[in-house]
Amino acid sequence: MARAEAPEDPTASAEAAAIVDVPPEIVAQSLGEWFRAWLTRLRAGESGVLPVVLGLVIISIVFTAISPVFLSAGNLVNLFQQSAVFMVLAMAEIFVLLLGEIDLATGYTAGVGGVIAVQLVQPVTTKWPWWGAILAALLVCALIGLIQGTLITRLRLSSLIVTLAFSLILSGVMLILLGLGPFSGYPGLLGQSPNIIALHKSHAELDRHGGPRTNRRRHPLVE
Repeated sequence: MARAEAPEDPTASAEAAAIVDVPPEIVAQSLGEWFRAWLTRLRAGESGVLPVVLGLVIISIVFTAISPVFLSAGNLVNLFQQSAVFMVLAMAEIFVLLLGEIDLATGYTAGVGGVIAVQLVQPVTTKWPWWGAILAALLVCALIGLIQGTLITRLRLSSLIVTLAFSLILSGVMLILLGLGPFSGYPGLLGQSPNIIALHKSHAELDRHGGPRTNRRRHPLVE
């Protein structure tokens, strides 16, 4: 007479499957085990953040050789201050990348929000409180994200196409909010171009008022 086999314990099989799915680095009991598990994954082609770390090390070595003050405390503080905005935008982009999508309008969305906040706190015109301006900017940015997300999820449009189109649209919106033109009057930000334009304009004024003339053809900027 055949002997009946005992039924398998479903709990045991679930635990075994969970152990298999857990990365070795998590179940490592020591630093040596973690390092060996990391080397195993590296040999398998899973480099993780290693290229980023190596890139930072190489950049630090090169710039330190060029300027010894690169790794000084003051310069590191300046680097963190200058990159704070990009860090925040990168953290927002992570959630999109985890979903297998892409957002090319992140920077322009943040730019529109910044312009709205600045325009609302103007002391002469709008006179909004700072917290109200920030709240309004956040609501506008959330609305922009909602529109993009709806187009991508409901209409099944490509996130690349939608966000690329919105980046162009939002760049135009920023120009409208700023007065249909770029910034001007800041030679320190724009380099020598404003100085060159001013030089050509000064020559044009001299010609117009009977000043010294030359045989050179007038530059197109001042015609």
